[in-house]
Formats: sequence, structure tokens, C-alpha cells
Amino acid sequence: MKKVLGLDVGNAKVKALFLATDNGSVQQCAWDSLPLPVSQDRAIDFTLYLPLQLLQFLQAQRIAKQDLDQVVVCCSHSFAFDPYSDSILHLAQVLNDFFEAVPVALVRADGALTPLAELPVDDTNSLYGYVFSNFYGSAWLASQKMHNGLSLDMGTTTLDIIPIHRGRIDPTGLAQPNDYLRFRYHQDRIHWLGMTVTPLEKLAQRISCAGQSYQVVPRGYRTENLFVSSESTSTSLLQQHAYGKCLPAQAQAQRYLAESIGLDRHLLSADDIEAIRQGFLEALITQVSQAIERVLEREFTASARSELKIATFALGAKAVLQPALQQLGISPAQWVQLDYGQDSALWSATSVFAMALLALEQQGESLAF
Repeated sequence: MKKVLGLDVGNAKVKALFLATDNGSVQQCAWDSLPLPVSQDRAIDFTLYLPLQLLQFLQAQRIAKQDLDQVVVCCSHSFAFDPYSDSILHLAQVLNDFFEAVPVALVRADGALTPLAELPVDDTNSLYGYVFSNFYGSAWLASQKMHNGLSLDMGTTTLDIIPIHRGRIDPTGLAQPNDYLRFRYHQDRIHWLGMTVTPLEKLAQRISCAGQSYQVVPRGYRTENLFVSSESTSTSLLQQHAYGKCLPAQAQAQRYLAESIGLDRHLLSADDIEAIRQGFLEALITQVSQAIERVLEREFTASARSELKIATFALGAKAVLQPALQQLGISPAQWVQLDYGQDSALWSATSVFAMALLALEQQGESLAF
């Protein structure tokens, strides 16, 4: 039996997925999103709480860390460090101290798996190949399911739009993996549009309700308020992924939506507040569709569009990504989803599922998904 662990270390949470297989047959598959504190000393946050959360996760699965055959890690926590390269060095030390003799590898932007002992610790530029590598998991899954198309991953914080050409992940950008972060930003591969923490004022300057237009007041209220009462999103799943596993109650979300245009729940009816919610949601979907369109225009000819496959992954797949594709006129027949693990909503944790599959491959096994 092979026992592997996939990790996605974020700025305020770590996603973990434990996978045990026996000759390609899954014996156990369990994942969770675990909160990490955000204090004034981020190095201490990760040093103290990352091992604690990993230990609690493993104990919940009744597995001792020394029984793991392989661990593969991607990360998106570099905003916590200056310069970003320090985040990789620090994470490697924390992982090395915690897992001890267990083989641990970090995934590079181009998918290369690097054992902790082989990290280029004296080459700062090369360390940037490992910064914000969490996009790779969904892109790798997509590359296994399509020849040409896009991998779309929208989680709590960001939207990744990664082209797949002939089964290869963004070959133009990843020709220089150490410079891929810069490439992602100026080529629209990454957007700060997410399901829970995007400020509403980033979505629109004005919102209409009851036939009147109102300016959006910058109060710092976030996109989580759009989905706590949405039929397209499971509140329990949203909470599982949310920072601190905390969401506003429905009444609180209604208050924040009212205040987002400078008014309150006395001055606005329930229908007015729902119109505000819909206005922000439509603005989010439109921004996402525009972002997807820009990458499509750069990467594929108009004649090829009808033959492309589009993978929709992570928390925003059904609530935002698929409506955005509909807005673009992309047929549902072209959409690719993760059918495996539907009961556990594995499609919402594709970054870490892929890390576990890559860890399994390192051990000479594979899993059909």
C-alpha cells in the first residue's frame, strides 16, 4: 500500500489531501482546508501553526507522519515574506523539520518536483520558480483531460487562467519557469478575483437597484457576502474553504450589501438587497468572462475556439466560471470537470488532489480519475 500527502500552503490556510492506494485501488482519500493565523510575525505563524495543523490532519486520518511514502507541496503564501524567495526557504525548513525522514518535494512552476535537499538555496532567481506554484495542480489535471484549451481555477482568493497546448501546460510562459510569476501577471494568467475575499468595490463603481444607480462605498466588504445565501454554492463547502472557516450569517451579509452602497436594511427592502447582490455577482462574472476572453484571444485562433476544451475547477466552478463561459457563448459540451470524488467535492480542492497524484507517481503508481 502507498500512502501519500498533497499540500497547498496558502497565506492564511493550508489544504491537505491524504491518499492511500493499493495497486491502483483507492483505500482512503480525505482532504481538508485548515486555517493558519495571520499575525505581525508571519514566519512564526508558519513555524508554529503549519506543523500543528498538519499533525491534527494526519491524526484525523489515523496516520502517523512516518508512515507516509511521499509528500508533494505547492504554495501560494509568498505575500507573507519579503522578498518572496524567503517564503520558499522558510517553508522548506518547516517541512524538513516536521517530516524528518519522509521524502518531501516542492513542485516548480513547470511541474518539476524538487526534493527539499535539492532546492537552489543559493540562487535567489531560481527560487522564484517555486513561488505561487499552486496554479499547477489544476493545470496538470486539465492537461490530462485535454489536448488544447484552458484550465480555469477560481478559489477563495484568485482566478488562474492557464492555456493548454497539445497537452502541455502554457509552454510559452513556462519556457522560463523562474520568470513565470511576472509572465502570469502581464499575460492575464492570474487575477485577484475570488469567492470569499475579493473586496466588492473591486467589482463595480456603481450598482443599481429599484431603478436607481448608487455609488459603491469602499467599506472592505467581500465577495463572501454574495454566496452565503446562493443556491449555486454550498454554504458548508464555502465555509470549509473560507479563511478561518468563518462566514457572515445571512442577516449580516444583507447588512453589508446594503452598506456597500451607503444605505442600510431599513432604507432598502429585501428585494433591493437581492438586486444589489445580483449586481455585484453579475459584475464578478463579467470580469471573469473578460479575463478568460483576453487569454483566449492571445492563445487561440477564432477558428479553433469551437474545438477547445475548458476545465472548470475549484470553489468557483459552478457559481462563477460556468456562467462566465455561458456569457462567452462557450458550449457546455466543451466544459471539462472532475467527475472523480463528487461525494467529497474534490473538484473544489484540485490543487491539492493533483499534488497527491504527483506524489503517487513518484512512488511508481497512478490513479485513474
